[in-house]
Amino acid sequence: MITPFGTIEIKDKARLDEALAAVRSDSDPTSWLVMSYDQSRQGCIQLKATGQGGVNEMKEHFESAFYGYGYLRVISGDAESHRPKFVFIIFQGENAPALKKGRMSFQSKVVEQYVKHFHVSVQVSSASDLVEDDLMLKVKRCSGADYDAGSNKLIDGYIRSPAPSSPSVSRPMASPSPSPKATSPSPPAEEPKPVPVPAPAPAPVEEPKQEEPAPAPVEEAAPAPAPVEEAAPAPVEEAAPAPVEEAAPAPAEEPKQEEVAPVESQ
Repeated sequence: MITPFGTIEIKDKARLDEALAAVRSDSDPTSWLVMSYDQSRQGCIQLKATGQGGVNEMKEHFESAFYGYGYLRVISGDAESHRPKFVFIIFQGENAPALKKGRMSFQSKVVEQYVKHFHVSVQVSSASDLVEDDLMLKVKRCSGADYDAGSNKLIDGYIRSPAPSSPSVSRPMASPSPSPKATSPSPPAEEPKPVPVPAPAPAPVEEPKQEEPAPAPVEEAAPAPAPVEEAAPAPVEEAAPAPVEEAAPAPAEEPKQEEVAPVESQ
């Protein structure tokens, strides 16, 4: 089963996780494991081998054409204090393909993130470079504790305390003999250089307060005159035209008929 992890893949991750836990466990005798690359898949790591014989047994798997990783548990401290420490190993054999070693330069950072728990990381190109004493010295420097600096020394497999020092005997101090005078003239003493005295800081100059000008009296504006309403012109009533009295026509005088005198009949 292939499990992706960042930019790499892990083949049979459950089996590799179990092997890492065994190396970290104090109750498990497994002390190392070796991870290799799966040749059928690019950037895929897998568990190659485990063991209990320490670094000397583990480096038997680091051949000149091998490229991969190792994880090692060592015990640091003296006979009174044992502390497990873990070493992460990046191995690039001298005869390993250059292209594979080039890819490991950035893939190893991802593998370190997967392993997580280690105190020292080393990169070697030959199995002869993995010397147990050198690894222990690097672990000792990394842990920041010097177990040989205390009262207990580990010598030939036994703890030996330092021999007690003999009691010191107090002796009177001899008075110092006067030193002979020097024949050569002593060099002139150098005059002490004057110490520069820092100039006093100038006193702050107070700026004269400017008197604020009195506010100009505000003249009240005279009330605006009330608008004069112009009287509307009275409507001019047009005089009605006087009625023209038509002159009554003069009565026509009827012609007077002359009265005819009656003719007397004869």
